[in-house]
Amino acid sequence: MKALPSSEWHEDLGASIFISFSRDENGDILGEPPELYFGSGYLEDDFDFDKWTHFIDGNFNFIFYDADPKNFINN
Repeated sequence: MKALPSSEWHEDLGASIFISFSRDENGDILGEPPELYFGSGYLEDDFDFDKWTHFIDGNFNFIFYDADPKNFINN
């Protein structure tokens, strides 16, 4: 999987993981772990594409389609 620019994202891709890198005052990426946001295909109206500059396009829809409730922990 590759990190792609968020400008290439489209809701038809389904579930995607968005990435926000920490940057210094010059805009260079710092060496700390990035923030992640899991979008299920429909993003909030105020989604900040300036913050979430990249995304990972993968087949994450299996999380929803293959979920079997009998495997969930009951509280």
